[in-house]
Parts: sequence; C-alpha cells; structure tokens
Amino acid sequence: MAATAATAKLTERERLVRHAVWVLNRELTAQDITNAELARRVGVHRSTITRLLDPNGNPTLGSLALAFEAIGLRVHLNPIAIP
Repeated sequence: MAATAATAKLTERERLVRHAVWVLNRELTAQDITNAELARRVGVHRSTITRLLDPNGNPTLGSLALAFEAIGLRVHLNPIAIP
C-alpha cells in the first residue's frame, strides 16, 4: 500500500510541475520572451532555461518561481483535500 501512495504522490507532483511549466511556456509566448531573454533576467545560462521548460524535466518549484518572477508573475498554489 505504501508504494501505491508514493506513486500517487509522485504522479501529483509531476502533474503540478508539468502544469507550472505549461503555464510558464504559455506566458513566455504571450509576452514574446525568448529563452535567452528569460535566462538573462534570471541570471542563468540559456541551457538551464531549456531544461527548466522541458515538460519531461524535473525543475524545482523554487526554480519555476524565479522564472515566473522574472517575467512579472507570482506563483500561487491552492491546496485541496485529497479524496
């Protein structure tokens, strides 16, 4: 049973991160911001941004929050009870 709960949590974590990456990509497109420009704003190499924006990547919420902040947005989570 513990493996199932761990798998469910991992799946939820992946869903959360993938959604955040999708929203970030959407905002970058809407604001016409390139990966190079985002990298400049965050203060990292462009390859770091490429990895951050990879939907199959493993970015931290902190890294995503920095990227959102660099384009003038804030990350907000709304926790909900697990049924």
